[in-house]
Amino acid sequence: MPQPTNCEELKRFLGIVTYVAKFIPNMTQITAPLRQLLEKNVEWVWDQEQRQAFTTLKAAIVDPPVLKFFDQKQSVCLSVDASSKGMGAVLLQNDRPVAYASKALTSCQQNYSQIEKEMLAIVYGCEHFHQYLYGQREVIVESDHQPLEAILKKSIHQAPLRLQRMILRLKPYAIKVKYTPGSQLLIADALSRSQMSAQINDRSDEFEVNVLESGQMSETMFEKLVEETKKDAELQQLHRVVMDGWPQTKPETPLEIRPYWSYRDEISGYDGLMFKGDRVIVPHVLRPGMLDRIHAAHLGIEKCKARARGSVFWPGMNSAIDEMRRNQREPLMPQEIPERPWSTVAADIFYYKGRDYLLVVDYFSKYPEVTRINHKNSEAVILAMKEMFARHGIPEKIIADNMHFNSLRLRW
Repeated sequence: MPQPTNCEELKRFLGIVTYVAKFIPNMTQITAPLRQLLEKNVEWVWDQEQRQAFTTLKAAIVDPPVLKFFDQKQSVCLSVDASSKGMGAVLLQNDRPVAYASKALTSCQQNYSQIEKEMLAIVYGCEHFHQYLYGQREVIVESDHQPLEAILKKSIHQAPLRLQRMILRLKPYAIKVKYTPGSQLLIADALSRSQMSAQINDRSDEFEVNVLESGQMSETMFEKLVEETKKDAELQQLHRVVMDGWPQTKPETPLEIRPYWSYRDEISGYDGLMFKGDRVIVPHVLRPGMLDRIHAAHLGIEKCKARARGSVFWPGMNSAIDEMRRNQREPLMPQEIPERPWSTVAADIFYYKGRDYLLVVDYFSKYPEVTRINHKNSEAVILAMKEMFARHGIPEKIIADNMHFNSLRLRW
């Protein structure tokens, strides 16, 4: 731990000393030269007297009786904290430190949201003290970031992508996160702000996320979403709050992003986009077009909602889908279920990843047949259907809304 260079750094150091004060003999006398620098209207002068007091106290907190030996029979507590530049962790038993650890964040990790930094601090603490924590029945983890309590109790798929990878790293440890106000995490807070320098080649704790591959999103749509997200004032405000940390209460949250309060522990930002879990939060401008895409398959209300929940999100999305379905001009017409298989089929052509496909579904069994076609014309459709009907029999009725199925050649 380097020597303090200002009053703020000195206060953090004295916070650690105060936490273990009962184990340091003559602490008041030793800290007197340091406390003088914190008095009002006193000029900062770090002289020999202050250096001697700092050296004495630093030696005291890393030696017995302050630092104790680890006892396997006693319960274990891991206190962690993350600042904008580093992470700190201290292993405690009966409120006495067993070991300290700190580490600087890399340039990549400094761009993590606050909840990701706090989770990374837990990962760092558990893996750094692996020899103490592995095999323990329960390890209490003290953190001043309250949303971590809730997110670790949920299913892993509900967490943001980067947090999912961190949670997997924590699976070997029987941890239980306990919210503790930052004013009580004196040692961990001081360590996170007086961290050791990061190693240049140390990237073991960097968690990268490839949005395009994981979300199966086209590059054109990705660029459009990024562009509109930058223009959306609400999502930009949401991004700032996610990066800096959410307020403690909903009334303290900016008015425009209060609808996201209930999902605050699931929201994150990657590559210029905002996510709820692994679902993209759609900017306001693109939401009408996204509703049209959801409805393009002519599904029912519940299936439309299920399709939307698999990839996109915005507050009130389900209500918007309900409203869209109520206002649609051409409701789906129900069809009678035929008495035997392949007497009535539905057919349509769809486009996927640069290819055209013919889809035929039997109304009796709901069995689908899909085949690729080289051209979107009646000749290609007839050729593909001949192969299907040779296997299942010629149907009595074909239901379709595509112009290719109305050609004279197909009817003949």
